[in-house]
Order: sequence, then C-alpha cells, then structure tokens
Amino acid sequence: MEKELFQHLVMAIVVSIIVTYLINNLICKNDHNKTEDEDPEQTSADEEYVGTYDIDTFNDKFVLANKALTAGNSDALRTGIDLFVESLEYSGEYRHYIASAINKLAGALSYHDRADTKGPWNRDLSGYGIMSWKFDLYSRNEALQMAWSDISHVNEQLKQKGLGWRY
Repeated sequence: MEKELFQHLVMAIVVSIIVTYLINNLICKNDHNKTEDEDPEQTSADEEYVGTYDIDTFNDKFVLANKALTAGNSDALRTGIDLFVESLEYSGEYRHYIASAINKLAGALSYHDRADTKGPWNRDLSGYGIMSWKFDLYSRNEALQMAWSDISHVNEQLKQKGLGWRY
C-alpha cells in the first residue's frame, strides 16, 4: 500500500529528472563551444543559440505530438512528450516554449499515471480515495491547460507561416 505509493512517487521523480536532463542537454548543448573571451553582455538576441531550425521537420513532429495528445490516455501523453522532445532539436526560436510545455506535460503525466493506477476503485486502504483521485485529475487537467498555452502560442506562430496544426 505505502510501498506502491512510494514506487509511484519515485517513478514520477525519475521521469521528471530524465525530462529535465534531456531538456537541459538539448538546450545547452552548444554552451561548450563558447570561448572564455566571449563577453555575454555583447551577444545580441540574434547571436544567442536557439538550436537548428528546420521548420519542416519541426512542424511535422509538432503536429504529430499534438495529434498524439488528443487520444487522452497515458500512452498518448508519453508519445506526445517524446515527439516534443524530438522536436526540440529542430525548434529554433520555439525552443523555450516547447521546453516549457514538456515540463508541464511531464507533471500532467505523473498525475495521470497516479490517478489511473490508484483510482478510488482500488480499495487497498492506502489512504488514496475519491478526494485524492479528484485532486490528481484536477492537477492533471491544470497542467495540461498550462502546457496548452505554450503549445498554442507556437501553433499560432506556425499557422502564420502556413504550417501548424489545424485541429
């Protein structure tokens, strides 16, 4: 009972750490190329590293991730997160929004998994009841809505270029 709750908590922490590690490595992978002589005050926004920008590849992965998320289950959420992580390499100027959405989706996934496995039908006296289940579902929905603000911003920018997801 407590052991199972502890295992879910550890799993959520591990997933969060892995996602954070991947995001940090993808965002900061060119930091080792900077020289010590370079003055960070003198770099303009145009010179900052925003990653490679292959708009077609990014758009394909972005649209696939959005379509995957529409299924509404944990597998779809995992697939969507994976596709967003893959799209980071090509996201260029959208990197910040995609990374933010991934973090929020990872939080939603941990709430979704716990609500899915420990629902109120699991009467194992672990203390997880209807109120905890409702809280997890509410927290999941809140995290998804927060991620949607970043995702929709990128989608609107892509739509202006004739791309994006027309849901």
